[in-house]
Amino acid sequence: MISILTVLIIVALSYRFPIRIGWSILIMAPVLYSMGNLILIGDAFFPLRFQQIISAVSFGLVLSAKYRFLFFRGVRKSQPVLIFLLFLVMSILYGLTELRIGFFKLALLHDFPSYIAGLIVVFCLIKTEKELQYFQVILIISAFVIAVLALVELFYSFNIAHYLCQSNASFCDIKSQHFYSTGVGSGGETVSIGIERGERYAGHAGQPNLTAILLAMFMVFIFVPLRSYTRTGYTYLLYIPLLVFCLMLLYLSQVRAAIFAFLIIFCIISLNNRKVLIVGVTILIASLLAFLFIQEFREWTLYFIQNRLSGGVFDEQRIRGLVKLSQLYVDSFPFGVGGNIGYVLDELLVSDDASAFLLYFAVSLPLGLIYLALNFMLVYDLIVRKRFVRSKNHRWMIYLSALSILLGIITQIFNENGILFYLILIYGAARASTLNIQQQKL
Repeated sequence: MISILTVLIIVALSYRFPIRIGWSILIMAPVLYSMGNLILIGDAFFPLRFQQIISAVSFGLVLSAKYRFLFFRGVRKSQPVLIFLLFLVMSILYGLTELRIGFFKLALLHDFPSYIAGLIVVFCLIKTEKELQYFQVILIISAFVIAVLALVELFYSFNIAHYLCQSNASFCDIKSQHFYSTGVGSGGETVSIGIERGERYAGHAGQPNLTAILLAMFMVFIFVPLRSYTRTGYTYLLYIPLLVFCLMLLYLSQVRAAIFAFLIIFCIISLNNRKVLIVGVTILIASLLAFLFIQEFREWTLYFIQNRLSGGVFDEQRIRGLVKLSQLYVDSFPFGVGGNIGYVLDELLVSDDASAFLLYFAVSLPLGLIYLALNFMLVYDLIVRKRFVRSKNHRWMIYLSALSILLGIITQIFNENGILFYLILIYGAARASTLNIQQQKL
């Protein structure tokens, strides 16, 4: 009952103070949403997670005719959003074929509403270049927060989610093994430099893959102020050390998909901005010096090469997953196995490592094609829409939004990481900032 009362209070506050509550939830969303198994208010009937909170805020916003108009205007004018809604409908229909599986219930009650809620919040609150700038500053700060949490976990073996679960079991989903089996500190072990355990070095909330990918996606926006906002030297004094710090923690995460995807996006950005290329060369030289003169950095690097890169991106575990997926395609062609990707991943493959795109194709061929089209359109639509924008700074922000989404898409080629909420959120914010401009042109 406490959870339900809390939700009702949040809805009322969102309706009464839409700007303050809406932006407050946007500030918290990048970090807290990734802690999906963390229960904020323990309740046997209705445990309250962050997904329900953002859904409650969005419901409070759409109670207002003004914000309801802004949301539906964004939906009508954005083809990727229409594809996204079709994807959700198809996911629900296929999920109905496996109602006995708890994964569909989790997606229906937690994930799907929060996806739409994220769109509602950004479409209602972000209408101008300045507001998009505020949102991207939030993402930059979120990258810093994630890096700090990972650094604390690395050196002090302290994981927030694991600590809460130890102190009170009602704070976590006891079915989730991520709190106990992965991430530095999430198992409670004493950590020196992590090599003895052979696990990822950094990952708050016990989800090292997701943490590293989000860190890489948010780091893309550090390049926004390096070209815009200000022309003073203070920009470089502030943001380049931040970029180096986040890069260090991304490297220590040892999540190959995130590292490789960021390198690809960094090369693309460098081709469009000579200053970024200079920054990259400087960081490369500093890394070589660190390898030569800092023993711990050299040990981490050698361990990463010998243990994480020895099998390449497609290591033995991924190859086994591909073989199992191939057999599923043959056995279930042409209709697929049904259910959802959680069902395919944990019940049929019995694995935690498989391409998100291949998993959706395993559920059903039409669902896989729609998901593939959705990811492509999120990037393509932003690249096209930025041509309507006159401001160079605004175009640069939209361009980096598209590249951040592309980074997330690249990581999905190698594993299923649950980043769809972030892809939709970043796209929605960038697209919403262009709606008034497009309307004026028309």
